[in-house]
Parts: sequence; C-alpha cells; structure tokens
Amino acid sequence: MARPQSFTADEVAQAAFDVARERGLSGLTVRAVAQALGSSTQPVYTTFGSMGQMRDEVTHRVEAFIAAFLSEPEPGAP
Repeated sequence: MARPQSFTADEVAQAAFDVARERGLSGLTVRAVAQALGSSTQPVYTTFGSMGQMRDEVTHRVEAFIAAFLSEPEPGAP
C-alpha cells in the first residue's frame, strides 16, 4: 500500500490559486486542486473544509497578487 502524501496548507492553497489562474474561478474545484497536487481530494478538504473556504483563500491570494503587481514601478517609468 502506498504511503499517503502530506501537503502543507500553503502548498494546497498555492495549488488552488494556480488552478484558479489557469482555469478561472469557475474551474476551481476540489478535484482540480487534488489533480494539481497529484493526490486524492482528502488534503484539499482537510486544509479548507469546504469550497467556500477554498474560494475565500484563493480570493485573498488573488487580492495580494494584484496589490503586489500594482505596487511595482512601471517598467521604463522615471
């Protein structure tokens, strides 16, 4: 029997963010995140508990990503 994989909460959250970037929020599913991790859905449910919590975390990461992008100086700007 194969040894179960373990993932940190950050790894699962990053996989969810990556899925959302690639497929959009409508493509963000527990199965899609599990597939990105190469695992069953258990680590995703263990980390988030529900789709709502997963979407909340992804939304938070998207907001942070946008804020970081907007805070960078424009290339070539004085």
